[in-house]
Amino acid sequence: MSFIYSTILLSLTVMAIIGLGKLLSKKKRLFYSIVVLLGITILGYFNSFQAIAATDLAALGANESTLTPEQQQIEELKVTPGGGHYSGIEYAEPTTRVEKAVSDDSIEKSIKADTGDNVVVAVANGSVRFSGRVKDKETAQEIVEQTKAIPGVFEITFNLGLDNKAS
Repeated sequence: MSFIYSTILLSLTVMAIIGLGKLLSKKKRLFYSIVVLLGITILGYFNSFQAIAATDLAALGANESTLTPEQQQIEELKVTPGGGHYSGIEYAEPTTRVEKAVSDDSIEKSIKADTGDNVVVAVANGSVRFSGRVKDKETAQEIVEQTKAIPGVFEITFNLGLDNKAS
């Protein structure tokens, strides 16, 4: 659809240049300068089509509900092939106006109370980073889900070793 609009705009521009050229027929140098600038603009415009077509802008804002089943399966593959690590990044739902976002210190204390000493927690501006060791994949998933429920958390990055390797 935008190609049609671009073609119409380009045609109108060319007609305007030709009409201007007839008015400025005595000043041919100005007319030729305008034609050269128009030509450069046209070349630059059409050469940028490949770059514009290559980006999938809709995918940039996609959330899990818009992903295909294959993409969801890929998203769920966060356990390393050997089953010894659970790693990835997840995003929490934005904090609503009713909920009050808690401070980074409060987030960190709340998480450390649930995880113990085997997991190192770092929090900065609502972004949480986990590293360390946990019992199994289910424990790691539980930690991530509990963290996502804390108001003020928007991103969780995790790289957790698993004591009981996932099968």
